Amino acid sequence: MSLNQHNSNEYLSWNQSIYGRSPHALVIGPSAPARADVVERLLRYSAMRNIPALVVKPEAGEKDSFAFPALAGPLTAARLLRSLHDELHARAQYVHDGGAKLDEIPMLVLAVDGLDTCINEWNEIAAGEDETSKVLLTSLNPIRALDDLLAVGRSARIVLLVGVGGAEFLSRRHGQLRSLEIFGTRIGLGGLTLGDAHAMFNDEIEESELVLEPNQALVGSDAGIKPAVHFLSDKGVAERARVKFTAFSEMFAQFLVDQKIPSVMKDDRLGSSVKTPDEHFALDPVSSEQSQS
Repeated sequence: MSLNQHNSNEYLSWNQSIYGRSPHALVIGPSAPARADVVERLLRYSAMRNIPALVVKPEAGEKDSFAFPALAGPLTAARLLRSLHDELHARAQYVHDGGAKLDEIPMLVLAVDGLDTCINEWNEIAAGEDETSKVLLTSLNPIRALDDLLAVGRSARIVLLVGVGGAEFLSRRHGQLRSLEIFGTRIGLGGLTLGDAHAMFNDEIEESELVLEPNQALVGSDAGIKPAVHFLSDKGVAERARVKFTAFSEMFAQFLVDQKIPSVMKDDRLGSSVKTPDEHFALDPVSSEQSQS
């Protein structure tokens, strides 16, 4: 069915249920400001549901998320991904040991807008002359951590929201069909190329269907493909979400402490092993990167 036959007055939505095909969401659009706006609007769903989100922004100096604080810098992003990878396994072990049922584990959203920019920055570090940064990046291995979070993050209620300029990096890393499986919600913005549309949705989309209004997007999900507007009311959303992050792993707990993000430790035994910012923050080359930005 042609997209133009759908009701274009539907609003942008994001199915975060871990029991669907996939709770992860992908936003593709060549305009960075337009893409950031949609990512921001999707994060408000998390804010309204009191779901904490960690936001990675492409460059330092950009404004924080409407609902959540944002982190910047390629090494900070790499450390976040590695700590969340550790958190993934800690949550799974906690459920396996009978600490809680999966539904009782708090959901966590990681939003990375400009993932393609992050990957390019990691490649530049790997090819550069700063041996300290190269060794650190190798030990963190953020690409592998990202792949694992996309593949099995739902099993620990860790949900990813990814924004990129084009679908090329996804097709290159995972193949077109695998990309469709990874992201249960796929959103294409104005200026989307026909090739990107085919990678995100299917080969039946025609170029004429990619002509979108400034506030309109194409949305692919289990329900099919449809155009939707992405206006979202601010009603009921605080200026900054007052939520705490729950850590099940020491590494993730330490990351939160280093970034001075309010958190609670699910396992009381973590309290003695997690250092305060004064003890640890200045010694950490990843966190000091943020303090210099």
